[in-house]
Amino acid sequence: RDRGATGEEHVGGLLEGLGGADWSVIHDASFGRGNVDHIVCGPGGLFTVETKSHPGPIKVRSIHGGVLRQAQQERETIERLSGEHVEALLVFSCAWVDKPLARRRGVRVIPARMLLSYLEKHAAKLSPDQVRAARASIVAALED
Repeated sequence: RDRGATGEEHVGGLLEGLGGADWSVIHDASFGRGNVDHIVCGPGGLFTVETKSHPGPIKVRSIHGGVLRQAQQERETIERLSGEHVEALLVFSCAWVDKPLARRRGVRVIPARMLLSYLEKHAAKLSPDQVRAARASIVAALED
């Protein structure tokens, strides 16, 4: 449990380094059943980040189906709340990943060291107004 919390804090700290005021991050979002470790909103789109702290190495093809389902469900929840397409990310805070940036069952698998560059390289898909509206919808659901 401590290792998991440390991994989430590490990834959260990285996400706070996203460039520009156009990006925002919601940490530890709880919607009643479970939580989303991080929700990233920015011009490049919306992303859910499920953080895992396994020491690795990680083989993408061997990731447990339950972990992938969790990331898929988080994505579906945020899509429903925001009305926008969301990309599910499974981020390993300290593990070596054999196929970084690979997708499995619609979930992108990324080592933490590559997370910021992956997010920042996305071309703008959302206007600032769309980002604000999506974030506002998510925050409103958190307050209910």
